[in-house]
Amino acid sequence: RAIGGLYRVLDQYLGQHMLGEVILAPADIEFDMRNMVQPDLFVVPRVEGPLPEGWAEIGRLLLAVEVLSPSTARRDRFTKRRLYQAQGVPEYWIVDLDARLFERWKPDQGRPDIIADTLGWQPSSGHPELQLDLPGYFTDVLGK
Repeated sequence: RAIGGLYRVLDQYLGQHMLGEVILAPADIEFDMRNMVQPDLFVVPRVEGPLPEGWAEIGRLLLAVEVLSPSTARRDRFTKRRLYQAQGVPEYWIVDLDARLFERWKPDQGRPDIIADTLGWQPSSGHPELQLDLPGYFTDVLGK
């Protein structure tokens, strides 16, 4: 539910502004021969012309998202986060369902922004910012 809820919000926003495409796992991102990841959800920029056939034709991410689970928390917070930052991914969101918050990482940050109220995302300065009401999102996702 957590990923599905984000998918719907992001897909509507990206489609309305013709900014990109949101993709759900399973889908591999291969930064190079040694670094391949599979985020729960990610956003790629809009590509003119025919749809890309593979990662090499997309080339970059606008956003990567992981929902924490006990078995993946360390990898998501450390290994993947460092890789996304090193690759210059503009934003990496970690969704913590237990704490009802998002951690937002940017490439040059040593600590995340901890967001529990409204998450703003603006992948292009020429378009309005997406405003995601986190209390409402967590109520929808968790049912309480």
